[in-house]
Amino acid sequence: MVKLIPDATEVFSTPKPTRLIQRILQIATNPGDIVLDSFAGSGTTGHAVLQLNKEDGGNRRFILVELESEIARNITTERLRRVIQGYTWTDQRGNERHEERLGGGFRYCNLGATIFQPDGSIHPAVTWEDLARHIWFTETRNPWPGQPSPPTPLPQAGEGSPCLGTFNGVAYYLYFNGIGGNVFGPAQLAELPLNEMPKVVYADTAAVEPAELDEHKVTFKQIPYDVKVY
Repeated sequence: MVKLIPDATEVFSTPKPTRLIQRILQIATNPGDIVLDSFAGSGTTGHAVLQLNKEDGGNRRFILVELESEIARNITTERLRRVIQGYTWTDQRGNERHEERLGGGFRYCNLGATIFQPDGSIHPAVTWEDLARHIWFTETRNPWPGQPSPPTPLPQAGEGSPCLGTFNGVAYYLYFNGIGGNVFGPAQLAELPLNEMPKVVYADTAAVEPAELDEHKVTFKQIPYDVKVY
């Protein structure tokens, strides 16, 4: 086995063979697929995806999940970095060998608290920003760009506002954890822009008559029941 990272053999006594995983990917995937490995370990799956893309010109992407932060940071990530950039190693006879760079790239992310608890309620560790990112993605299928800054057609825009922004002509608001108050009532309704733009509002409770919501083109979604899981 080529030792791509220091002490890798001591940590993983039976690592997945790269060629085997690559062969499985050849059979089971198409060039544009996303490959998920929930037990990333030393990063063999990511390595195999990069190698196969190099050979057949594919654009496969991978998601690797590793619960042990030290392994993820010092072994999985380091291995991917080396095969992407190319690396030099010494074989059993003491000959120095160089492996060609595979190219590609990856993003390293730390997962935060889960949005939902087993009973379906929002996890107490979830912040307004956490839920904002989740709601924005489920509504738009795009990463949340952050709160919009004035000037903007939305009067409530800016830091500390319940306004998430607009997407495809729809404005989104989140009243949660004290941002704007958890109840969407007449005062909150009065602060919304009086225009023809449709608005989606997330809050714990609505204290506004349905007819008034319709008049202001507001679609109310209750937290947590109307927050999608994906």
